[in-house]
Amino acid sequence: GVQLTWMDAKVDDWVVTPRTGKAVEINALWYNALRTMALFAKRLRKPSKHWDEAAARVAAGFELFWHERAGCCYDVIDGPGGADDALRPNQIFVVSLPESPLSRVRQKRVVDACARHLLTSYGLRSLAPGHPQYQGRYGGDPWRRDGAYHQGTVWAWLLGPFALAHFRVYRDGAAARSFLEPFAHHLSDYGVGSIAEIFDGDAPCAPRGCIAADVDAPRRPRGHGPGDARGVGGGRQGAPLVGARRDALVGRRRGELARLARDRRGAARAARASAPRRRGRADGRLHRRAAARHGRLEPLPRGAQGNLREDRRVPRAPRARLDRSRSGPGLRA
Repeated sequence: GVQLTWMDAKVDDWVVTPRTGKAVEINALWYNALRTMALFAKRLRKPSKHWDEAAARVAAGFELFWHERAGCCYDVIDGPGGADDALRPNQIFVVSLPESPLSRVRQKRVVDACARHLLTSYGLRSLAPGHPQYQGRYGGDPWRRDGAYHQGTVWAWLLGPFALAHFRVYRDGAAARSFLEPFAHHLSDYGVGSIAEIFDGDAPCAPRGCIAADVDAPRRPRGHGPGDARGVGGGRQGAPLVGARRDALVGRRRGELARLARDRRGAARAARASAPRRRGRADGRLHRRAAARHGRLEPLPRGAQGNLREDRRVPRAPRARLDRSRSGPGLRA
């Protein structure tokens, strides 16, 4: 088998989560891309009809993903065994992306289902606990670890899309930000200043895997409309939101960098003050400016004239000339 999505765990020839068929998040991304291209075309005053028509066909076909009895989406449809009704976090992207093929009512049901069965303090479980293949603890040999990797293990990077989706349906910025606050206490638990790659699905959701994973760096959710340009609940767009402890670490590091920059500037000024002054063209300009301020132009000192052409153009005071019209040695100004 072949692992076709981000749930790509494989041990030897065993593909743990093949997800063969039409995956829900892939089609959500495709619909969002088509709507985005239509928007670009309209802003550029280009034809957008073919993008809109393609998006409309995707939205109509997306009805096949809806599982009315469960109140959420199928994870995969058209697979070898038909539609897969396992509750996984992949459907949260149907709501978190700027463009969604679901109605507002269905979006809210998806968020509620994920919150009820998948949400933990540090992310979303990769599989609901009620599923027969659910694994609540990550550990053991490679077979056991990879067998649990996407079968219940919590992934922190999914908490950002969930907070976005929750804000989209409930419009409560404080509630959306509160989902990210537990990370402030986690920053010194596993890898100092970092977020663990994964967590156990069962309480107390112990950190596992890599001590620092870039995919798990959560960011403040950002809005999708003109009224949400400042992000969920206000604030700078895209700014990290991991609590006061992370802010303190960042502030301390910035203070160290500022002190280092001040020390370097002070050393540079001291070096310039102790170095011998170089005379030449710059001295000539300074001399002329000072003389102009006092209303007179005088010759440069002998040592400052050098052999520069600009210095030789400085006007000198008129010399006394010999008066040859008189018999005596007289001088005339």
